[in-house]
Amino acid sequence: MRSCISSVAFAPRGRAERIAPRTPASPTRSAASRADALTAVETCSHLFVLYWMDRARRDLVLQVPRDYREPRGTFALRSPVRPNPIAASVVRLIERKRRVLLVAGLDCLDGTPLLDLKPYFASTDAVPDAVVGWHARR
Repeated sequence: MRSCISSVAFAPRGRAERIAPRTPASPTRSAASRADALTAVETCSHLFVLYWMDRARRDLVLQVPRDYREPRGTFALRSPVRPNPIAASVVRLIERKRRVLLVAGLDCLDGTPLLDLKPYFASTDAVPDAVVGWHARR
């Protein structure tokens, strides 16, 4: 994928602006990169983007989130430091140009391997009453 974030040092808590899917289904199978795999994707306003944070550390199980004093387990956080660095972003699809999707809301490094794209269904994917207890108590 392409991104305006070139290094972890420049990775904000915000978002990047662009992805170019090379392999919509698998990072290793070039056949999946055909444009026909993206047929009708331009009808979606938002997409789930699953990607592999290949440059993320994988050695921490407890972390202290920024602005908090108490450690939390890796699986209670959205930190990129994970034993299995699979990440997901919900992005807004701005435009499709053949095999390139211009999106807003992607927060990965330039060159990050794309695992999959899925349409975002607000009716089934959103959970309005979801709570992260340790964060909500703040």
